[in-house]
Amino acid sequence: MKTIIFIIISTLAFSPALAGEVKIFPGQSLTVGNTTVTCTNPGAAARPLELRACQHWDKFNRACLYEKKTLVWKDLKCDNSCQIWDDFNGVCLYESSCRFIPGQEAFVLSSCADFDRFNKVCRRTNDALIR
Repeated sequence: MKTIIFIIISTLAFSPALAGEVKIFPGQSLTVGNTTVTCTNPGAAARPLELRACQHWDKFNRACLYEKKTLVWKDLKCDNSCQIWDDFNGVCLYESSCRFIPGQEAFVLSSCADFDRFNKVCRRTNDALIR
């Protein structure tokens, strides 16, 4: 795969008419000279990597009380993490969430902007685009 990418980059670098960025999407092909590259794995290309880590640790019982999930796509990261934590009960009251938008190569992070601690509900949320 690295060899094919090197061949394409080398060919494009020495062809002024083709200089620039070339993107191909699942099902598409690109032919330069005698080399053809076809994007054939849409499943792997459309899903970010998910990494898990303990966000809230119970030192006494030596157990993870809440595990956050970090979504990674290229150089972008978005955390599904506990935004509002109840120390007394050891539970997450509100979790931020990430959605991946493959066509945009971006994440949308939804978080709570106004949390009602008495009723334990989020009254207003905010969405942020991560590019």
